[in-house]
Amino acid sequence: MLQGLELKTVRTEGSGAMIDMQSAALGGAQVSATGGTGPSNAEIRFRAAYAAARREAFRSNAIGLLLLVIAIGVSVYQTHLWTVNFWQGLPKLGDYIVKTLPTLRLATFGSDLAAWFYAWKIWLGLLIETIMIALFATALSVVGALCLAFPAARNLGAPTWLGFLLRRAFEIARTVP
Repeated sequence: MLQGLELKTVRTEGSGAMIDMQSAALGGAQVSATGGTGPSNAEIRFRAAYAAARREAFRSNAIGLLLLVIAIGVSVYQTHLWTVNFWQGLPKLGDYIVKTLPTLRLATFGSDLAAWFYAWKIWLGLLIETIMIALFATALSVVGALCLAFPAARNLGAPTWLGFLLRRAFEIARTVP
């Protein structure tokens, strides 16, 4: 623990004993009057508090994991996920995905694409409309949040009840998409 650290020795004549004083580089260990090193009281208290905090964090995490496993178990039981029908139908999932893709053959490639994209102009228009709705909603949300953020701030002098209500409204808006 003390490798590479310098010790400064100071002799005191008051008691006739030589006391080794540590340099600040020892990081909390103190040197006793007999010359031995050991942890300081602050370090002992810190290690005890750290160990207690680790035990508490482990206990909290274990309880959380147990509750998660119980919730998943209840969910599986309520939805009958482990029934024979689920496991028998699982291989058909790949068939469903294959059916959603277009059938393209080299001999009729052009007509296959035409059949797949028969209304691409309508789809493209609807896609652009969807993007515009999303952009407008985002811009409207930014303006609304900017107007309500100032009364919600604690340090700008708004009434505390208004700030409280606005902060709760912001929490709900963040939680519910």
